[in-house]
Amino acid sequence: MSRSVAPFSGLALVTGASGFVGSAVARAAQARGADLRLLIRQSSPRANLEGLAAELAFGDMTDQAALASAMQGVRYLFHVAADYRLWARDPEEIVRHNLQGTTAVMEAALDLHLQRRDPWLLRGWPPFRREPAARA
Repeated sequence: MSRSVAPFSGLALVTGASGFVGSAVARAAQARGADLRLLIRQSSPRANLEGLAAELAFGDMTDQAALASAMQGVRYLFHVAADYRLWARDPEEIVRHNLQGTTAVMEAALDLHLQRRDPWLLRGWPPFRREPAARA
């Protein structure tokens, strides 16, 4: 059985795109026709981005101003950024950073009424009380 994959048309933002998983998500989206904007930190290594035709947006997943700017004109969002450090003195710091970052990303997406591939992300997270915008 062959699986059909719907093509993308429009601009997709990928957070965490400099990482192994984020860059793979960006490549898959681009292969399906999406134009790319990649949210990365200024200090992030760029080796995983080689060969991608993409606009770079600089910021952190907890920076609301950078997120709002990066999401302008975006149709799709792939939130892949995460704090994956295994060496933090306080493991709760990692949990807090990931929770705050994901909350900031999803709130920015809700504010802009982005079209979503996986609307369960927005309904399934405890910090969100709003219902997602109706699909266009």
